[in-house]
Order: sequence, then structure tokens, then C-alpha cells
Amino acid sequence: MKELRQSDASFRLMTMEFRLRDLFRPPAKILARAAVRPGMTVLDFGCGPGSFTLSAARRVGSGGLVYAADVHPLAAVSVRKAADKEGLSWIRIVPDGDLTAVADASVDVVLAYEVLHDLTDRNGAVAEFARVLKAGGTLSVRDHRLKMSVLQSLLCGKGWFFYIGRSPWTLQFERLEASRRTV
Repeated sequence: MKELRQSDASFRLMTMEFRLRDLFRPPAKILARAAVRPGMTVLDFGCGPGSFTLSAARRVGSGGLVYAADVHPLAAVSVRKAADKEGLSWIRIVPDGDLTAVADASVDVVLAYEVLHDLTDRNGAVAEFARVLKAGGTLSVRDHRLKMSVLQSLLCGKGWFFYIGRSPWTLQFERLEASRRTV
């Protein structure tokens, strides 16, 4: 599963854009609505500079775990530096966005914010989200470049997830147990 890799300059520009975005849509508020709670395991897929990763780590606390996955090397550097500065030792970097480093059925919530449109293999990503999520786990998605109908078809079409609702900024999908899948 590959994301389209941007240049270092583009990544730095995106980082500045995200800082501005976070002033108007604070990650902590979004994660509260995505039901990220203490002790959970969270995967931030396409973590970028890590604003959601760091916020998730603060929410889950030292009893939880947060995976930060991104294909861009500057993402790992940015997240590690910020995590070390804050003492958030329960953040694990997933180099190259390779989810094979994450165990089956080990994640409570997957965050996929503004990343699905960049994937060359969206179906592969969805299969990986389903693999790493626990039965009943939540996939929290936002992608302003993909229509709701496209997202629902992508995420629900193979029977891995069903749509459970939306918050002001995200869509929520639940991981179906194998016995409840229709496909």
C-alpha cells in the first residue's frame, strides 16, 4: 500500500497549513467525538507532522498506545521530536506507512484524515484497516476530496465496515465481525 509521496518542501508547507487548521478545528475536539479514550490503541494513518498523533497520545495516556504511520520520512522525524519533547513514549513510529508492523486485531480506533485520496491502493488500505482493527473498532475518516458516496462504497462495499454516523468534521465506521459480514 503506497501513498503518493510529496516533496520535502511540500511537506513543510503542509505542516504550516495544518497548524493553522488546528486552531480552527482542534484535534482534541475531533478525537473526543471519535471516542478516543484512555487506555486505547490508536493508529494515525497518514499522520503527517503529527497533530492528531500527539493529541491521541495525550488522550490515551501512558496506558494506551498510538501508532504514527506515514510514508514521508519527515513525518517520522517530526512526530518523534515532538513526542520526545512531551515525554509521550507510548507513540510508535510506523516507517514507510507499512502496517505489517501492526498486529492483527490490536487497534481500537484508526484515524484516516485527508489521506485516502492520495492512496494508489485504497482497497489495500481498507483491508489493512480492517485487519488491524478489533471487531467493533472504529475507523474515523475525513477526506474533503472524496464524495460521501465514494467513501461509503470504498469502506462498506466489501463488508468490512458499516457507517455509524458523522460528527461535524468526520465520518465514523465500525469494523464488522467476520460472522456479521455479508460479502
